[in-house]
Amino acid sequence: MERVASRKKLEKRLLKLYDLDLEYDVLVEIIGIHLGINIEVNKKELFWEQLARVNWLKNGDRNTKFFHKVAVGRQHRNRIHRLKTEAGSWVSNGDDML
Repeated sequence: MERVASRKKLEKRLLKLYDLDLEYDVLVEIIGIHLGINIEVNKKELFWEQLARVNWLKNGDRNTKFFHKVAVGRQHRNRIHRLKTEAGSWVSNGDDML
């Protein structure tokens, strides 16, 4: 809540400054307030990005189990379990298959 209040204070001060004559000191303060507002906005965006990252790490991607099963199934399906020799017999020992 402090960030919101701080941003609102900055915006109110900025509106008051726009009503004044644009002298050097006023322009410097306006630029400083704009920078302060940008910093507050960036803090808020960073907060939401970090919160989303925490949620993703905690809960994970909901499709992870599905994709893992598909990959393991494909790996199992593509594995060569036995080979047929030129003589017509089947070989399943790894050394014999080489």
